[in-house]
Amino acid sequence: MTATFIKLVALPALFLPFAVRLGFRDEKLVALLIMLGAPTTVSCYIMAKNMGHEGVLTSSVVVAATFLSSVTLTGILFVLRGMGSI
Repeated sequence: MTATFIKLVALPALFLPFAVRLGFRDEKLVALLIMLGAPTTVSCYIMAKNMGHEGVLTSSVVVAATFLSSVTLTGILFVLRGMGSI
């Protein structure tokens, strides 16, 4: 859950305020949000398996991040829209 929280909430919460201060707006800000808050890719699982790891943790993070990203991305977009950034 910690890795999923970092990927979906902490990274966007850390970097999006800087992006807004730097002047990112509209499509550029949404693109940055997608890069920061998108779910973990399945290639992480393959990489973990090739490195000799069992893959249970990686697959759990991929599933949880994919499931929860619809909620977090929608919520962050709602907040950005309410602030007038997009």
